[in-house]
Amino acid sequence: MALVLLVSVLGTARVAWATSPVMEPVVAAAPVSSEPDSWLGVVRGVRTLPREESSTAVGTRRAFTVELMEGAQRGRVVTIEDDLHVPAMGDRVFVSHLVGSNGVDLYAIEELDRRPMLAWAVAIFVIAVLLLGRGEGLRALVTLAASLGLLVGVLLPAILRGASPVMASALFAVGVLLVAIPLTHGFRRTAFAAVIGTTGAIACTVLFAWIAVAAAKLTGMSDEVSLLVSAEFGGRIDLRGLLLGAIIIGTLGVLDDIAVTQATMVAEIAQAAPGWSRIDVFRRALRVGRAHVGALVNTLALAYVGASLPILLLFYGIPVSMDRVLNRELFATEILRTIVGSLGIMVAVPLTTWAATVLCMGPHPPRVESK
Repeated sequence: MALVLLVSVLGTARVAWATSPVMEPVVAAAPVSSEPDSWLGVVRGVRTLPREESSTAVGTRRAFTVELMEGAQRGRVVTIEDDLHVPAMGDRVFVSHLVGSNGVDLYAIEELDRRPMLAWAVAIFVIAVLLLGRGEGLRALVTLAASLGLLVGVLLPAILRGASPVMASALFAVGVLLVAIPLTHGFRRTAFAAVIGTTGAIACTVLFAWIAVAAAKLTGMSDEVSLLVSAEFGGRIDLRGLLLGAIIIGTLGVLDDIAVTQATMVAEIAQAAPGWSRIDVFRRALRVGRAHVGALVNTLALAYVGASLPILLLFYGIPVSMDRVLNRELFATEILRTIVGSLGIMVAVPLTTWAATVLCMGPHPPRVESK
């Protein structure tokens, strides 16, 4: 669900540069350098501009006095107009710098420096996980770090080198599950049953996603981020394949959750009722799994709706019928993501339950450790 966030930061920086270019002095000049410098600065002053002083008639425009803290112009104080960002006195910001065709310096605020706040948020998250989960929480954090390491160190470089995004994402998903489930939940038969169930569900998800994308004739170019990726890498990235890969990876967390729950449930029932047959245990575990499926499908749908809420609100305010709005590729993609992910969950429940009954219903069912 994970993936998505980093590219949008780059897109926001590009938008900020394109929509709020401010110069010192304010001169309309085409930039000469192809790539801007990016320096850290501190806001020393903020002033709201009257409309007659503003270089744009749209929005509330402010003039920020920024002291550059690094780079070739360290120590220089510049004035930047901006109507996108709202830094306060003392806030740190990233400033883009270009040199215009007439030699004039051009400045724009890219982003606020949110790194200190993000560091505190990560620290609070880690402490909370360790306090609640203890040893298992520590294993979960190690698993998360390993998953991110595989993402950054294996998946992304492989796609950039020309590997199929679908194949790379599928292999990445299986690799993450092979590491995550045993490492988080131990090398038990329930963990192996969960791996079997999730691997089969991933294979089915790949098939469902391929059919859905082909039938809907989705291109993978439904938003600015996709167009930015295509332009940045000269069209070398298969955007349709990237869309399929995103659907596969987006279902990983939910599949992990439900598979481990189902396998553990089978082991609990087998231990509590040693006289029951595999069919009896399978039926009762599957009955509980159906209720879990309903909750997870709703969670998956709301997650995608939440990610698309601003654009959904935009189209809702336009006098166009809802079926026309949902027909747009942007929304059709999210609808199919939800459906494909839900189908993957529905495959994972019976498959994991069956695998767990086979592995955990031997002569002596495994004892489930109390947490």
